Amino acid sequence: MTTTEKSIGVRRHSLPAPGLGEHAVVTGQNGSGKTETACQILSAGVGNTYQAIIIDTKGEERFESLPGEPAIHTKPRGIRADGEHQFIVYRPGLEDNSPAQIDTLLLEVFNQRRNVYLYIDEMYQVCPNAKPTPGYGYCLMQGRRRWDGKTASRMCIFSGSQRPVWIPRHGFTEAKHFYIHSLSEGDMDVMCGYVGRKSDIMMEAPPEGHEFYYYENTAQSRDGKRYPPQKFEFDLERKQEAKVA
Repeated sequence: MTTTEKSIGVRRHSLPAPGLGEHAVVTGQNGSGKTETACQILSAGVGNTYQAIIIDTKGEERFESLPGEPAIHTKPRGIRADGEHQFIVYRPGLEDNSPAQIDTLLLEVFNQRRNVYLYIDEMYQVCPNAKPTPGYGYCLMQGRRRWDGKTASRMCIFSGSQRPVWIPRHGFTEAKHFYIHSLSEGDMDVMCGYVGRKSDIMMEAPPEGHEFYYYENTAQSRDGKRYPPQKFEFDLERKQEAKVA
């Protein structure tokens, strides 16, 4: 765990949140809980220090309950001018929702923002046919650590999707953290191909409800050892009880 990572309390384990300079994949069928997972992880990783931009092409209400009353923008100019809010949710209208327009925004984020978390809620809206676009590619491959001659900055990219086949291959190979929710058998087989031969447990005991498997890319871990995916579940019941209290 890097100095920028934080631990998230879940029902069964302590789950590391990605730090700046590390990327993640969040995948799962509609209703499997991946948006809740993303919000929990973003809240822990961003803390009170960094800024997070969420590309929300589906209008997920859960993002509106992120800490600190997140800003909701429907035009790119709103994001360009917003240096105040810690969480920025971008919901493009029909006239701004093409992959090329969203990719232009990603390029602007890459060039203008420093030390930022970027969550893309549905990759097929950004990278049609799972082909990486220039903006996504820059954020992903050069966002780990940039040096502008004076200061260094890092990005953390979350590639989210209902299906892993909609995420470009680079999204997987550049990711350190994987959050794998309920998937069809075929899509789970695709994920097992990226996670490796110790992933048989995901096929034998697939996640149910809002359970998910967490896997760390061992090629980017400190000890280099291979660990099988571990099953997690956020304690949402306890969270609701705390709200009522």
